[in-house]
Amino acid sequence: MTNCPLCQGNLRQIHNNFTGYIEGQYFPIFQCQQCQSQSIQSQEVDYNTIYESEQYPWYNKFIEIAKHHPKPLKELARLSAIYKPVYDFINTQTKPLRILDVGCGYGYLVHSLRRESHRALGIDISSKAIETANKNFGNYFSISSTPAGKYDLIIATEIIEHVQDPRGFIQQLMESLNPNGALLITTPNKNFYDSINLQAIWKTDLPPVHQTWITREGLELAAKPFAVAFYNYPLLYADNYFNLLLEARAARNNYTPLPKINKDKTHTQPDINLPKKILKSKTGNRMSTVLARIITQDHPTLSACVYK
Repeated sequence: MTNCPLCQGNLRQIHNNFTGYIEGQYFPIFQCQQCQSQSIQSQEVDYNTIYESEQYPWYNKFIEIAKHHPKPLKELARLSAIYKPVYDFINTQTKPLRILDVGCGYGYLVHSLRRESHRALGIDISSKAIETANKNFGNYFSISSTPAGKYDLIIATEIIEHVQDPRGFIQQLMESLNPNGALLITTPNKNFYDSINLQAIWKTDLPPVHQTWITREGLELAAKPFAVAFYNYPLLYADNYFNLLLEARAARNNYTPLPKINKDKTHTQPDINLPKKILKSKTGNRMSTVLARIITQDHPTLSACVYK
């Protein structure tokens, strides 16, 4: 591997044997000398195994919100930073949009958008996810990695870091937009960690589940020649103060808050050693989060709209 998958810059190896998601797997980590994004040598991943994990209770929680909450999109945006830019973008629209959610998972975002009168569809490569989405929300979902048709808005929340060719991924999605359409991307933000720890290595989901850890510069260069507008999270945005505190702590410690999969495909929960006083104190969580945001002037989630 000689060139960055985002900007084609030169790479240098910064870690020889980084622990992978599957027990016994290890990966070299590379950092781009131009955009500072990190990457591994691309590798196929079985996402059905991930969706079968019981360590992700928010999947079921978000399904229930989409089904029963009077304003599910607003509630998703309140609970998770990856949906906040989607909610804000939708609020600027004056007419229903034709929308595609790429990597739609269990379909709760698509259903929430349809409840806002938008013509939303979803695709995912996981048969398990699509089966669950169609069962819960109707036949608006299909197993695919390639868009069919044209859309006013394509959403790819926390997807680009999973794909083997992020530049090609963006180009492909842009070709599926109507004139004046937009591609909305979110991904874990390496810049946030760099502002806390310049030596941070792969503070994101374990490889090969994530194949890249992306900076603003990397995303902007990967999207060329299209225009990129980055989303700025409100300083006091209260998406999930506890998770943001974990992100800040992870930037200073050598662990990642993601369950690992053993060789027998069972999952183990990571050991997150936070002080009990902080764990019990909502005020402590909030103040620590706000302080981290003031210091970094950034957010753990990187979000941008790419325009034709």
